Amino acid sequence: MTSNLPIRIFVSHTDAIAQAGLSSACRNIDDFEVVEHCVSSSAYPVDIVATDFESGLALLSSPMDSDYGKVLIITTNDRESDIRLALKKGAKGYLLQGCSLEELATAIRQASAGSVYVGTHIAHRLAESIFEESLTLREEEVLQFVVEGFCNKEIARELGLAVGTIKSHLRTVFGKLNVKSRTHAVAVAERRGLVSRGRRLGGPGGRVRGSTLDKIPTARVFSP
Repeated sequence: MTSNLPIRIFVSHTDAIAQAGLSSACRNIDDFEVVEHCVSSSAYPVDIVATDFESGLALLSSPMDSDYGKVLIITTNDRESDIRLALKKGAKGYLLQGCSLEELATAIRQASAGSVYVGTHIAHRLAESIFEESLTLREEEVLQFVVEGFCNKEIARELGLAVGTIKSHLRTVFGKLNVKSRTHAVAVAERRGLVSRGRRLGGPGGRVRGSTLDKIPTARVFSP
């Protein structure tokens, strides 16, 4: 039997414009009720907490998260590794800011019912990633140096390899990422969470041979 009670939503977003827009949008939907305070001991508990990425992760990591309603993340962050992390931690929805009112309403209703909803754009990207080839540890090392601005000769020196070997690795990386330039490779790798700026594998003068760094975990199949 379907409940006639409205879905109670608490909006808490670090972006003031998003905060105002989400609150206004939800107030204009008949079966939604926007509440001003999120209190776990309330006699009328919150069903959905609509929040930004960082706040959502903090809430999901809290031992009290189940007392505050289901978490729906609404953000500009479309980095695949972050999306997967949020879903793995228990987010019931992940939308990009700028989504339609219809999609927002659908996400809230499905999350409230216990399902997991991801925005259309995100769903397409995650589905495509199922068929993307993963990089080897060595290929990720080479790509990380590219992110840090190293040229082929510098990468070869750092890894103790021939320049031709580095070029071969990069050709393979370009093929797996379906890109044609270093700039595009970096953009795709950062979006997928394969690399990150500042995570230096080795510095000038600090040659790395047979690095023992653990491979960055990057799930290839969408499994919330």
